[in-house]
Amino acid sequence: MRKRFDAVFYAFPFQLVILQIRSSQLLLGLWLVIVLFISGAIGRKLGLQYLFLDPEYLGGVYFGSFFFVGFTLGGFWMTWNLTTYLLTAHHFPFLASLSRPFTKFCINNAFLPLVFIIYYFIAIISFENGYEKLPPYIIFQNCLGLLMGILSLIMINTIYFYFTNKDIFSYNIPAKLPPDLSKNIAPGRRGVDLDAIKQDSSRWKVTTYLTETCQPRVVRSVAHYDSRMLMNIFRQNHLNALVIQLLSMLILMGLGQMIDYPYFRIPAAASVFIFGSVIMAIIGALIYWFDQWWVTVFIALMLILNYATSFEILSFYNKAYGLNYKTEKASYTYEKLQDFCNQDQVKKDKAQTIAILENWLQKTKNTPTTSLKWSFCA
Repeated sequence: MRKRFDAVFYAFPFQLVILQIRSSQLLLGLWLVIVLFISGAIGRKLGLQYLFLDPEYLGGVYFGSFFFVGFTLGGFWMTWNLTTYLLTAHHFPFLASLSRPFTKFCINNAFLPLVFIIYYFIAIISFENGYEKLPPYIIFQNCLGLLMGILSLIMINTIYFYFTNKDIFSYNIPAKLPPDLSKNIAPGRRGVDLDAIKQDSSRWKVTTYLTETCQPRVVRSVAHYDSRMLMNIFRQNHLNALVIQLLSMLILMGLGQMIDYPYFRIPAAASVFIFGSVIMAIIGALIYWFDQWWVTVFIALMLILNYATSFEILSFYNKAYGLNYKTEKASYTYEKLQDFCNQDQVKKDKAQTIAILENWLQKTKNTPTTSLKWSFCA
């Protein structure tokens, strides 16, 4: 019984959940906020839950609109994997000894996202069947669109990492051994002693992990590997993670610039997932680069951004089409408004309003309420 408990407790997926609950509450909070949106616990009166349960694209709710939401949800999921890999991979040096280490990390790190996605599917099915009374084949089609969107984004990331990420077998020739970076795993994480971790003096204990076929495998010791090799593998994988996170930010900014074109007006839920991906990437990058100083740096950045946006060049103003903004700005003082409120203008407004009401009365004279008398204050 004790052995079975240890086998489950020290399995890589379970240990990742424990580590994230202990150290990544802020990132977990992003998942929780979206769950509260979907459930209606937050923003029910504003209709926020319908953005996720009934996403609209090009004036309709169909396979395509759910595909866009699923595609960005897949991006949110991958950003979660990338960010947690950046922040926690150094606790698990055995990853560097595996083929396709990031892929295996994603598989073992899938528990929380899968729970969220199952809940999301249940919420969609319950809403479309219970409230909209849609036929089963429409519900299936919408859910399929969401699933295909998620899988499409994951497939794109898988192809990218397949051709760019290196593993231990990429450095099997001594001549290709990278330079000594043992004292510099990553900016902000210079205190990590990989040699101590290799010797199990400070390693996060893991006994088994899941392969690509979800088969359990025993974790092997990496004490015999060169520290330079392991650290460079982590650094190279980290670089790819940062590239993907940067692309997410650029996509969000690009969509904002192209919003005037209907085809770029993606469902609001998709925008929420992209924005959540950007926030998660920023938080992860700050923690990764600045470690214990990240809160101070984050507050400093917010103060700098707040000051910078006070300048007109960095501010975006919504403008009404047809108005000439090159002329002198309108003055909304009491005296200026009083000039427009003269007796002649008041009489014209009264006469026009009475005419509108009389026309309405003529249209409704056959209704039970036919005698209406209008009276206005002088």
